[in-house]
Amino acid sequence: MSAVQSVGYTKSELLQLAAYDLKPDYSKDQLLALFQPLIVGEKKEVFLEASHRKKDGSLFPVEIYVSTIFDGVTPVVFVASVRDMTERKVIEAQLKMLGQALDQNGEVVIITDQQGIIEYVNRDFTQITGFSSEEAIGENPRILKSSAQDPSIYRDLWETISKGVAWSGTIIDKLKNGSFYPTLLSVTPILNEKNEVMKYISIQQDLTEFKLLEQQFQQAQKLEALGRLVGGIAHDFNNMLAGIMGNTYLARLKIQREKHDEVVDHLHVVDQLCEKAAAMIKKLLAFARKGRIEKTTFALIPFITEAVRLSKVGTPEDVLISVIPSSEEIWIHGDANLLHQVIINLLNNARDALEGVEKPSIVVECRIANASDAIPKSIKTNRTACLTISDNDCGISKENVEKVFEPFFSTKAVNKGTGLGLAMSYGAIQSHNGVIHIDSNAEKGTCFSILLPMTENIHDVESINLDAATLGNHECILIADDD
Repeated sequence: MSAVQSVGYTKSELLQLAAYDLKPDYSKDQLLALFQPLIVGEKKEVFLEASHRKKDGSLFPVEIYVSTIFDGVTPVVFVASVRDMTERKVIEAQLKMLGQALDQNGEVVIITDQQGIIEYVNRDFTQITGFSSEEAIGENPRILKSSAQDPSIYRDLWETISKGVAWSGTIIDKLKNGSFYPTLLSVTPILNEKNEVMKYISIQQDLTEFKLLEQQFQQAQKLEALGRLVGGIAHDFNNMLAGIMGNTYLARLKIQREKHDEVVDHLHVVDQLCEKAAAMIKKLLAFARKGRIEKTTFALIPFITEAVRLSKVGTPEDVLISVIPSSEEIWIHGDANLLHQVIINLLNNARDALEGVEKPSIVVECRIANASDAIPKSIKTNRTACLTISDNDCGISKENVEKVFEPFFSTKAVNKGTGLGLAMSYGAIQSHNGVIHIDSNAEKGTCFSILLPMTENIHDVESINLDAATLGNHECILIADDD
């Protein structure tokens, strides 16, 4: 009766049909080949999945068990047990969809039993943590536990979820390779009909990129705050410095005639201090991107080669400076003076860090960036220039690496630096829509990497000569300035 109801035929109609009339997936020959092992006695039953066609032409999935009734050794009757698989196929499709959702949601998913033993991990778990599913299943989530936060967080987590209440918070987990990574963790108990905890599902969102963006945002806020400060005082401060330097110049002319050498020396010191103050303001303006930028198009490789040549003058002879140029020419549209100052700052920084290092060396490499350089979306050109300045010093601590671009931060001795060189370099590269970052450890030394957008438009190319100077002939210069 069930067979009649499932296919829509009457019993008499159904008895007139052959098996292959109901199974569009199989021909008569295919069914005979499938049943052959039953006929010769090699098998007692055959299982297959197929589609059955109803009288109205619609199809539905079935699973079929076919067995044989023998008269002695001769098969006389085939018995087929058919089960409608429509509902099961729907459930299987839903489970498959859920499995794909868990694997492709971009977050780590862990399911454990009541005792916290891992029963399931998704694909993102293996990709992010480095543990394979075989290594994780049967273990406790403690394999990800790090020492980066107070152990009381884990106690609070377990006490909360044991009561059947969900827990969420940010923690630092540990990857298989031992490195730490920040994550937003939520653990939810799975309850049965009696509100008893059966399992736990843990979802972790990797916050590494978020933390990086957060640091960049904080740096941008510092930049904006300093920019407002510098923009507000720079004009008046420079005017005051100009007044001081002008008056000391006039005073020195009068005193020199009366041979007051000691006073002249003091005025010379005042001049030097004013020049340093003006240079400091210039660096602050560069960091805050408030200074005047005059961009031209120039070839980067000869520009860098010339800058390194000039830098060697103030570098000890035992420091080996190597330049690795790109085989292909690289064109940049930027402020040559500002970028020159960036290179000099980085070279001087590397030179100072190599003091006392055995076989000190600095390597300057210029090339076209590739996919491994993690080019940010802010650089919108088709090709990007990559400039690296690396040295073999003893490295910078993790705490200090995070602060190197902050203004007035310096690890050098007193009177050895203002702490503005790297801050100015950061602002200068930002003003060129580029990025600068640092990689430092005790084994490899320190490497500064700069990514700058390249230009394909090489018209109006200007030759850069860093030694060039314009000499006057005792002309009078009138400077008109607003207030």
